[in-house]
Amino acid sequence: VNLIEIRHGGGGRFIDLDAIEVNPLPTPVGTGIYDDRHASWFYKGNWTDGGGGGSYNGTIRYTTDLNAVAMIRIDGTAFRLRYTRHSEGGILGVYVDGGKVADVNANGTLNWQTVYERTGLSSGVHLIEIRHGGGGRFLDLDAIEVFVPATASRYYDAGSPVVTDIWVDPVNGND
Repeated sequence: VNLIEIRHGGGGRFIDLDAIEVNPLPTPVGTGIYDDRHASWFYKGNWTDGGGGGSYNGTIRYTTDLNAVAMIRIDGTAFRLRYTRHSEGGILGVYVDGGKVADVNANGTLNWQTVYERTGLSSGVHLIEIRHGGGGRFLDLDAIEVFVPATASRYYDAGSPVVTDIWVDPVNGND
């Protein structure tokens, strides 16, 4: 249950309220890759379905709407956002839990599945938002990958004075 409270801010006699839009977000997604068409994405504004030979699953979503937002809830500590960089690409405003964490420049030479990576999130559920940040005409969204980052571990060999850092991939094992 959520409480929505609307208060008079002063400066007039009336509050004129036309509507309240409540958008329930789907269940958070865990480790995996989620295409732009996955049911867990929520889109606000004008988005168009598109495609291209180099995009993940052959699909993208794009917009020219400066108020457009794409949202997904993840359960994890890291993600990779896949988007298309091209000559009319704009700025992807990346938000985590309501706070802006990056402005990603998607303008440049054509490159399918360009990656923005964010690690170091606290354990648990996070709301990821992608907003059109201006700068260019289009904002393209291809997929998001939720992953567990590799961690450094120390390896001690009792017969050697050397301490070695090795990377351990918690999903796929040692690399």
